Amino acid sequence: MPRISGIKYHKTLTGKVKSVTIDLNRWGTHLEDFFDLVEAHKRRDQPSIDLDKVIKELDRKLGIE
Repeated sequence: MPRISGIKYHKTLTGKVKSVTIDLNRWGTHLEDFFDLVEAHKRRDQPSIDLDKVIKELDRKLGIE
């Protein structure tokens, strides 16, 4: 595995990666983007809703005209 500054791999005695420590000061923004991509991937098969419909429904529920 390549060495990357701010990322430390913790391995078992057999050399298998068991866990990873990530420096959030250095990689926090990228990690947040990664989690956003994971969440989007999980929802890829859900039906989409038109933004205008969402706005109209929120306006109706909040009593905004």
